[in-house]
Amino acid sequence: MTPTTLSYRTTLKQGVDDYTGTTDTWINLWLSDGNYGDRKDIAVRASDVQASLVRFDLSDAFVSPNVDVHLAVLSLYVLKHSNDNPLQVSVHQVLLPWEEMEATWNEARDGVPWFAPGCNEAGQDLVLQPMSTVSVVHLDDYFHFNITDAVRAWAQNPESNFGVVFKANPQVQVRYDFASSEHFVTAKHPKLNIFYSVRYATPTPPPTYTPQPTYTWEPTHTPLETYTPLPTFTGLPTYTPDPTYTPGPTYTPGPTYTPRPTYTLDPSITPTATNTPIFIHLPIISKRPKSKTTGAGYLH
Repeated sequence: MTPTTLSYRTTLKQGVDDYTGTTDTWINLWLSDGNYGDRKDIAVRASDVQASLVRFDLSDAFVSPNVDVHLAVLSLYVLKHSNDNPLQVSVHQVLLPWEEMEATWNEARDGVPWFAPGCNEAGQDLVLQPMSTVSVVHLDDYFHFNITDAVRAWAQNPESNFGVVFKANPQVQVRYDFASSEHFVTAKHPKLNIFYSVRYATPTPPPTYTPQPTYTWEPTHTPLETYTPLPTFTGLPTYTPDPTYTPGPTYTPGPTYTPRPTYTLDPSITPTATNTPIFIHLPIISKRPKSKTTGAGYLH
């Protein structure tokens, strides 16, 4: 599997794209217990009389924790100077935690002193070898410092990010003031540009898709009725002819009917006397209704 490398650039500046991770202050030999964390500027003076501390939170700077940092440039905007002399400014990685509103020439934070006042103990307060040195020569412009080594280390170990310190070489006596992250003009705030890359494993491509044939809808099959076979034909029964008709005997008529002789009344018979009716007198019985005073009774 061949990895794929993608390159990115991140720009961090206080107040831009909701970034609020810049902290900065400056420390002063001439006022060793003074703190300048709320000032609109940070100062660097020749002979390391004044030095500036700057830190960028990198928690959300990278798209992946496994990055290769190729270049990191921290830029400071010059506001003013004490005279026209140029100043050689060097930037060093800081090794001791410090607090913006507590750091002084004597202490990194309240109750915790620098190993050497002014953040000057090599290997304890700072990396003595500067990452870059720039000649600051004019006003109203950014000057750029290469801090790639420090950002590369912070990308691998975020807990070691204690920012950087800017110090000046003692060639001439001059002070330069740079805009801090509290400056009222956001465009002049310190900024950090990081160029890096991320290697991604190339995924194995999925198998080639073979389209399936287009489905043609078929109507639901309705089975035919179950076939019931007709009964096996057994043939008609053999025809048996009726027996031959034998005629009965020939009808012989009976003898000829001879009528009886007509009946003649006998004159010698005398009719009997006529019956005389007999009258029988039966008594008549009348049914009388019940009396309302004497009760039921019959009258004869």
